[in-house]
Amino acid sequence: MHTEALTATLILLLISVVAVLLFRRIALPAIIAYLGVGIIAGPFGLDLISDSENIQLIAEFGVVLLLFTLGLEFSLPGYSDSGEDTQQRTLEKTILREGEVLVLYGPPSEIERIDEHLTRGHR
Repeated sequence: MHTEALTATLILLLISVVAVLLFRRIALPAIIAYLGVGIIAGPFGLDLISDSENIQLIAEFGVVLLLFTLGLEFSLPGYSDSGEDTQQRTLEKTILREGEVLVLYGPPSEIERIDEHLTRGHR
């Protein structure tokens, strides 16, 4: 199981390196290359990776890399220079979204129960 996940990850990394090099030549961001590789290599493309557990593992790894990339590009001084109005709107939207999640899905304990139910159903 773990060797399949490692093999799938290595295949995706190799294809991603080539895709990023090509996308940089045509002045497109690397994130578009990564998304394209995921679509092409996944079960709806060439089906290079079809095991749902491997797909979930790689997807979680991809989210971590995406958040890391966003963290590298985020500038706290740049955000503070954006003005009080922008910061206030961001805070308001965050609070509204959190409230929306609570209203639609309930408190975190309920969300965890739903997640456990869905996870058990897919195994």
